[in-house]
Amino acid sequence: MRQDQYVIKTSFKQPIFCLNAVKNFSSMSFDDNISISPDGKIKDKSLISFMNPKHISALLRNYSRLKEDCYGKFYTDGYYMMEVLDELVDKTLKEKYPLYYSLLIYKIDGKSNLEIQKLLEEEHGIKHSVEYISSLWRNKIPKLIAEQAEIDFLYWYYLEKEKGKWKKCSRCGTVKLAHNKFFSKNNSSKDGFYSICK
Repeated sequence: MRQDQYVIKTSFKQPIFCLNAVKNFSSMSFDDNISISPDGKIKDKSLISFMNPKHISALLRNYSRLKEDCYGKFYTDGYYMMEVLDELVDKTLKEKYPLYYSLLIYKIDGKSNLEIQKLLEEEHGIKHSVEYISSLWRNKIPKLIAEQAEIDFLYWYYLEKEKGKWKKCSRCGTVKLAHNKFFSKNNSSKDGFYSICK
């Protein structure tokens, strides 16, 4: 009887109750090492910056390992860094550039450029050279993601930190930030920008 009780006792595990299961987290703490110069240029001194295409490229090339290392570790910065990267990738590529999004998924899955070439042709009806696929993966896609991170930062900064000036494009009718990221400079106009956005 005692032996049976011991077996039952060791096989029974107490339920775990978490007092603070979800870490309170804003999507990205932009203001840590990032500032804007008087001429409107972003200065980023972060160790890993989403606004640097080289950093984005490195994160994408090591995506599977990084994601695996921080899976379920809500208490780590790495987990939230990968969450922000996922959101940024979806926002940048999923709707605007579906071919690039597919290419990125295939690369992360470890497929070769030849396999990706065939898959893209089947899925999107476009055949790119193996060299061009490599160039998209290493240069174009990281650059697009970094540009989206810059845009997100500018909108956040001029809505939350400082009052920004806004301007309606005379061609597309969209209201955008009056900044050289969105409008070309024009010294003859009142606000210093052309009326048509980039």
